[in-house]
Amino acid sequence: KNDGSTYAVCNYSSTNPKDEWLITPAVELKKNYKYVLRFKAMSVYVSKPEKLEVAYGQGNTAKAMTTTVMEPSVVNNKLSRQWKDYSFAIDNSESGNFNFGFHAVSDADMFNLRLSDLHIEGAAFTAPAQADGLKAVSDAGGALTADVSFTVPTKTVEGKTLDSVDKVEILCGGELKKTVSNPAPGTSIKENISVGEGDNTVEVVVYNQSGASIPATTTV
Repeated sequence: KNDGSTYAVCNYSSTNPKDEWLITPAVELKKNYKYVLRFKAMSVYVSKPEKLEVAYGQGNTAKAMTTTVMEPSVVNNKLSRQWKDYSFAIDNSESGNFNFGFHAVSDADMFNLRLSDLHIEGAAFTAPAQADGLKAVSDAGGALTADVSFTVPTKTVEGKTLDSVDKVEILCGGELKKTVSNPAPGTSIKENISVGEGDNTVEVVVYNQSGASIPATTTV
């Protein structure tokens, strides 16, 4: 959850480096699907940069985290107390239940590493790829609206030609705002939607007979 006050946190030690794991409950992953792992992380103070490793496997122990998603990396948000967005493709070859692990590996005497807004989203290989070039621009006059523009994909998830699209949904904050029916692949679309105050997450999801695409996302 990313409401500014709900997050996981790993505190610091002045003498010992961080070596703590946060492991998710099991998530079912299917063969012949593509998945995207998205999350937000933060080094609370940029003068004390935190480090994070991400992996997954079958089990809720550190030893079970056998497939690396992100090598140990500095969480280099530009400003203190600012979230940084991460997104990684997960190419899973077998169906089963998997756990995702977030491993704090910061040096000693840093501060707090925070983690929030974790999502794992998947699409069948024959479903549409993500919408291309998604942009959302807020109203210049201050109205609580935004122009959302994107291009309908021309390929499936596995890279084959996309023959047709049943519909495209535009969501804001998880709420459906607009539906575009039967757009041709490659069509450029621009729609005006209502938004809330502050930052808003806009998602575009494309559908065909195989199901939904992985959402394309942006913030406005």
